[in-house]
Amino acid sequence: HYNLSEVQELISIYEAQIEKNKSKLNLTASEDVKKHPFIVLEGLDGSGKTTLSKKLSSKLNAKKMSTPPSCLLTLREKFDTHPIALRRAYYALGNYIAAAEIEYLCHHTPVIVDRFWHSTAAYTIASEVGESMVLPPEGDPIYNWPIDLLRPDMVVFLSVGEYNRVARHTGRNTTNTPEERTLQDNSAFRNK
Repeated sequence: HYNLSEVQELISIYEAQIEKNKSKLNLTASEDVKKHPFIVLEGLDGSGKTTLSKKLSSKLNAKKMSTPPSCLLTLREKFDTHPIALRRAYYALGNYIAAAEIEYLCHHTPVIVDRFWHSTAAYTIASEVGESMVLPPEGDPIYNWPIDLLRPDMVVFLSVGEYNRVARHTGRNTTNTPEERTLQDNSAFRNK
């Protein structure tokens, strides 16, 4: 897949963003301590993550972010048409790009993120188990946090009834990715 123009563009954006944020992180020893929290809001589409992240960011005077980060949004439609492995790579790299910026920002302000690694991992795991509905057992390495990815200080999972979730999601002008269609059409997948 490396020869695909969108894959090459994704890698170029990733490398540029990581380098940009590395140069910003050249901190003195006294600055090398994160001063503000990194909070992630998770939940299914339509659960209220975006609404709450806006309100919370305003209340805490925090930087609001979401994944995939804005620098990757022009590629989203292209990757959403590819096989699942490429889609997952796109979203995973988006988490790493966001993490590099979050690491810098937390030296200056709290950061609230609408989706992070948890969404990427949950969708990947649910896709892998497929129709079998059998999740890997507790303690399986698939649940381990990537050792090279910044960890949030707090994760809040938002849950809302399915009727309300669907009403919220369909009532807004938003994308209809393969992931969103699967959530809508497959209750077993939603509940994994």
